[in-house]
Amino acid sequence: MFRDPRATKYKKYSACEKVKDEDITRGCFRGIQHLYMEDCKQITSASFVHLEGIHDLDMSGCHQITDAAFVHLKGIHTLFMSRCNQITNAALSHLKGIHTLNISGCKQITNAAFVHLKGIHTLYMSSCNQITDAALIHLEGIHTLDMRSCQQITGIQALYLSGCYQITDSVLAHLEGIHTLDMGRCEQITDEAFVHLKGIHTLGVRSSKLITDAALAHLKGIHTLDIGFCYKITNAAVVYLKGIHTLDMYGCSRITDAALVHLEGIHTLVINSCNQITGTSFVHLKGIHTLNMGNCYDVTDAAIVHLEGIHTLNMHNCKKITGACFAHLKGIHTLNIDCCYKVTDAAIMHLEGIRNLCIGGCRQITDASLSYLTHALVRRE
Repeated sequence: MFRDPRATKYKKYSACEKVKDEDITRGCFRGIQHLYMEDCKQITSASFVHLEGIHDLDMSGCHQITDAAFVHLKGIHTLFMSRCNQITNAALSHLKGIHTLNISGCKQITNAAFVHLKGIHTLYMSSCNQITDAALIHLEGIHTLDMRSCQQITGIQALYLSGCYQITDSVLAHLEGIHTLDMGRCEQITDEAFVHLKGIHTLGVRSSKLITDAALAHLKGIHTLDIGFCYKITNAAVVYLKGIHTLDMYGCSRITDAALVHLEGIHTLVINSCNQITGTSFVHLKGIHTLNMGNCYDVTDAAIVHLEGIHTLNMHNCKKITGACFAHLKGIHTLNIDCCYKVTDAAIMHLEGIRNLCIGGCRQITDASLSYLTHALVRRE
């Protein structure tokens, strides 16, 4: 803690019984930016007036510290105050804008304190037994959260932990029955965590590199799932997802056409950059509402014929698409054909009534066809 060799204004007095308020008031700590005084039990709040402007402070286990000290800690970057049992919610009102905070074992801290912690980056609050689910509402966007042994955090309905790199499987044991969970880029999460997620409605585990097909066996009946960039996922996992409403498999490079056989009736599907997809199984996607198949280089017009009635289609950079299939896309609302170089004006003419059309890099499309679509839309209205 605070051992950066570049820090020239640094002092450490771990568990030092000899350090007293007098040492601070005499100016011994003047100009200190990084102070480590864990379990220095003779230090009280009286000396904190001399610590104004400090950057990092560890005062864990300093039992005599009270809320009065915190008026002098405004603007502090990192504060460890675990086991400071006299600290109450009032103290945290002075910590707006803090980056890293450890309140583990501060038994008097309750949900009310968390309104002051919006925007915090890292929070350790293990064994804070008065804190409940309601506190988490204020932690949107947090990077790292430790809530082990917070016994009243149960029955959470929605939790967003994306990018909390230190979250492990053990946290999931407290989340049984949760409705919505985003733990994308939580790189320590493994298949074991999914045992606790049976019955979940919406789950995001994007870029969770340890997850394999076995994890999805626990997600039967799920409504919405994001497994984008989970590179270990294969076709075998999709067998468990029959009946799913929305599935994002962006960048899952092991997925092939065989996976789509299990997705009949799906509403929204993302297979962008699933480079083994050729479209031979698109017959199983009849009735789909939204499909993102950008960067699926081998999909041809023949596959798109099966998507008649689709609302939104992204074919960005699908280089084999010529537009011959557009006659089957009458009534489409939104279409992205950026970098589909083979599409011509003749194909575009079939898109009467379209509302949103992306044609970046389509060099064979001219103003003539776009003018035609504009006038066709005006006539319809």
